[in-house]
Amino acid sequence: FEKIVHTGDLVYPTGTYESYEKFYFDFYRQMMTEVPFFPCPGNHDYYEYHCAPYREVHSLPTDGVSQADSARYYSYDWGNIHFISLDSNDSLVEAAAGRGKMLEWLEADLQKTDKYWRIVYIHHPAYSGGIHTDETECRLVRNYVAPILDKYAVPLVLNGHEHSYQRSYTIKGGRVAGKGDGTLYITTGGGGATLHPVFSSPFVEVAESRYHYVVCDVTEASAQ
Repeated sequence: FEKIVHTGDLVYPTGTYESYEKFYFDFYRQMMTEVPFFPCPGNHDYYEYHCAPYREVHSLPTDGVSQADSARYYSYDWGNIHFISLDSNDSLVEAAAGRGKMLEWLEADLQKTDKYWRIVYIHHPAYSGGIHTDETECRLVRNYVAPILDKYAVPLVLNGHEHSYQRSYTIKGGRVAGKGDGTLYITTGGGGATLHPVFSSPFVEVAESRYHYVVCDVTEASAQ
């Protein structure tokens, strides 16, 4: 049961229809005939057309999500995994300001799943060491999303935005947690654009400025 999870910024430099045709569909055309793609929106997907092309070129799950937020965030089950794709752009900004529903939806979604594995993917990383660490969106993920993930013991979060590979220590309550506790954050943003430098961070165990992709094998009780 193979699938591809994309951590955002599907196209560069801006999210136009032409960019999706040239740099997304034309590039991954053959792969898309063999495996499904499940993305989350990055900041570049919002540029120019405010995420409209991203939303229109995908057919994504809509359970519990309003029409206005459709395709910005969603969830689905895949085997024994419950996947949650979140939007760290407008949806998070609006929810943090008390005007949007994404955070309420996230908590309700985590409450009702009974899957052993819960994996969240969201473009902006809460914990990283790089040029974007202190950006507003990263702080919002850290302050508003991470506490909900702590509450429901989400074991794994996948991020993009930093053009590098980074793997955190397990983190809970804004601190490095003990072994077997907390959430592991993996930043996988080295998919093709210019690489970013990596900086020291007390939250990051491994960081490399290199092109890469991440392969994850999941069983009933482990992920590697």
